[in-house]
Amino acid sequence: MAAPRAPPALRFGPELVRRLDQALGRVFEPIEPVSPPETVGSRLAFPEPLLLPEALVGIIGRLTDAVCAELERRGQGPDPRETNTRRHPTTPNSSAGSLGNTSLRVPARNFR
Repeated sequence: MAAPRAPPALRFGPELVRRLDQALGRVFEPIEPVSPPETVGSRLAFPEPLLLPEALVGIIGRLTDAVCAELERRGQGPDPRETNTRRHPTTPNSSAGSLGNTSLRVPARNFR
């Protein structure tokens, strides 16, 4: 910016000039990165595909119990909870779904 700096500084204060200098790279602006929260997950691998829907519901129940126990240990809640399933670790196509607004205290109720 080739414009004079004094008039904007007098009108808007020194903060405006400092922020313009930071935006243009003339003054260093420290940035504190925000880390995403640590996720909780559970995983089971099987040598054969699960063929019966009842078996899948039972496995999802076991996985949910494990996740709920870990979340309860941390004092956190799973709202909303998501599931990601894959047919095989090397298969790129997967499916995702949501179990909705479920209760942390009663995981078995989530699969009725």
